This record gives sequence, C-alpha cells and structure tokens, in this order.
Amino acid sequence: AGTASNITAVEGPPPPRILDLPLGPGCRFQRYHQRRAPATRGAAAVDSQPFTNVRIFYATNRRATGKSNPAESFGNERGPLDLGELTVSVPSRHNPGDVERPKWFRGEFRAREDRHFILRFVKPLGADSTHSRIAAAVDSAQTHSLFVFVHGFKNSFENAAYRTAQLAYDMSFDEVPVLYSWPSRGSLTAYRADEHEAAASVDSLEKFLLDLAAKSGARDIHLIAHSMGTRVLTSALRLIAERHGGQLFRQVVLAAPDIAVSAFDSTLITQIRSTLKDSARVTMYASSADWALRASEVIHREQRVGQTGPEPLVIDGVDTIDATETSTDFLGHAYYARQGVVGDLVKLLLQRLEPKRRNLLETSLLNRLPYWLLLNDTRP
Repeated sequence: AGTASNITAVEGPPPPRILDLPLGPGCRFQRYHQRRAPATRGAAAVDSQPFTNVRIFYATNRRATGKSNPAESFGNERGPLDLGELTVSVPSRHNPGDVERPKWFRGEFRAREDRHFILRFVKPLGADSTHSRIAAAVDSAQTHSLFVFVHGFKNSFENAAYRTAQLAYDMSFDEVPVLYSWPSRGSLTAYRADEHEAAASVDSLEKFLLDLAAKSGARDIHLIAHSMGTRVLTSALRLIAERHGGQLFRQVVLAAPDIAVSAFDSTLITQIRSTLKDSARVTMYASSADWALRASEVIHREQRVGQTGPEPLVIDGVDTIDATETSTDFLGHAYYARQGVVGDLVKLLLQRLEPKRRNLLETSLLNRLPYWLLLNDTRP
C-alpha cells in the first residue's frame, strides 16, 4: 500500500473512454528520477508508458460553456465561481520546462498522447465536493501540502491547465496541484480587456483562498502566480490581510510580475507577509530579457516589477531573483516554468531553503539590499 497522489503512470494502450481514466485519490505517485528519461525529439518511442496523468483541482470565475469537449469547458467571459477537477496527460517524450502541443509546421495536426499534453477530462463538482476531495488528496499526500497556480495574460482555461500540469510534473514532489483560472481573453490584442478581468477577479480568488485555507487541511499552501496573475494574487492577499487577517499560507512566488514598480511598495509587502506563516518567504523572479514586460512598460509608461533593467527592484521582505539567463523562449516571459527556475522552486517549496542555500549567486547594487542571480546550470 503506497502513498496516494495526483500523478499516475499509464501503461500500455490508452483507455478507450475518457471516463475510464484513473481520477481518484488512489493514484500512485512516481518521482521524476524513477521515470524513464524522455526520448530525444524525433526518436522512436522507447518508453512503455506513453503518458502520465496529472490530476488537478481547479477554481475559476470563467463562465461554463456547456460544451462536451474538455478543452472548451470554460470560455473567456466572467461567470460565477466554479470548482471541480481535471486531468491532463503528460507525454513520455516530455522535456522539462516545455508544454508539448501539436505544431502545424512540424506536420502535427492532431495531439498524440505519447508526444503532446492533452486535457482529457474536466469535471465540475461544486464547492463542497471539490473541497472534500482536495482535503482527501492532501491527507493522502506525503507532504500534506498543496500549491495554487494563478496564470497570467493571454491564457485560455486549457492553456492554464497545461501549465499547471507541467509545473506539477516537473517539480516532481507529492503536493496537490490547484489551478485558479480567471477569464483572460487568451489573445495578444486583448491586453486591456485582460487587465479589466484581472481586477474583477480579485474577490473570487480571495473567497477561494479563504475557503481553501479553512477546508483543505493542508499543512502548507503555496501560492504561485505569473505575469498579470500576480496582480490578482497580490490584491487578493491584500484584501485577506485587511478583512480577515491570519497566517494562512506558506510561500508566495511572483513570477515575471506585471505590476507597476510604484504599486509594489512596503505597505503591500507588509500586508502580504501578514497572511504568511512563520519562516515563509515572498519570492520574486524577474528578467531583463522579458519582452512581454517591455511591451507592458511601454503601455503603462512605467517599469514593471518583473524587469531587472535598468536595475532590479530590491525591497525589504522580498527575495528578488534575476532569472535572465533562463529566459529561453521567444518573448522571454515563460522562464518561470523552465528547468532552472523549477529546480529553484523545489528547493524553496519542498526544502524551505533561503536563497543563500539554493546555489544562487548573491549580488547587490551599491548600498542596497542583496538580490540573487539564477544561473543556467541550477538544477533540482
């Protein structure tokens, strides 16, 4: 009898129907180093396990569409808070840091379970049932902990599910993954609309986080947000501090924050830290190679917190980590999911190590607080 988890390897041919996928809390966890190494791109499949299912709980204030296709379960319009669970399959050929999806320029027009992430199942459950299942999953997990991921600008529900699955899979420790998805339009041309929806989603996230803290039974609740999602998270934590109080959460991770430097002040940091347990940290990853945030800076005419140029924002109470060397995608905006940052997250979330013990290079501006450089050779 092993420890239950949210990740299970599936051997042999895939089940004939989505409903036959193993979704219950009895799924056997398999650590990353126990998995067969991913095959090289284009090589013949050598792994007998074509994909691995990752079970994720979700909360969203997107409006349900009523469509049967899991990828179209929720649209881009705002609706009432909806809770449930979903399953994403991660291919055996997965490369850490990537979300493999079909690419037309590679002649890929349909998703294959041994090559691509697939959203296989979305099941709305209602608040009570979802919280009950989260509590059962947390109780079965070795860490008795969970993390909540809040996505950023230009994300559909489907894309947010894939990224949550990738983070859970690549971090490779037994912690229950939870997605909070706000109604981003999922379009490069809808930046202002996304800003409006992000602001309108704060109350819903506040309510969900309070319920999660009260009902999950988790020893630790870690909060990870990316890009515009950091606005939703930090605003929700500010409201929790003002309206409720209490040390409810453990680590807060802000990746590539699309927040104005002038808004990220000591008052906000004090409010966020007041919601955290003892020894918890606020960690911020930034980059000078983030072209998406450079565009945001032009729009707002103000530097964003997630930029390190012309100089990084270093503020008391926040561990600032310059991850410029890990910015390998086209826009340099998704580095938070790359192997180097994920490796650092494992040391932070699982081992609770402070920056000076995480193989980071300490540096500082003249007469300022220190900040940290994440080098490309950092590994889990």
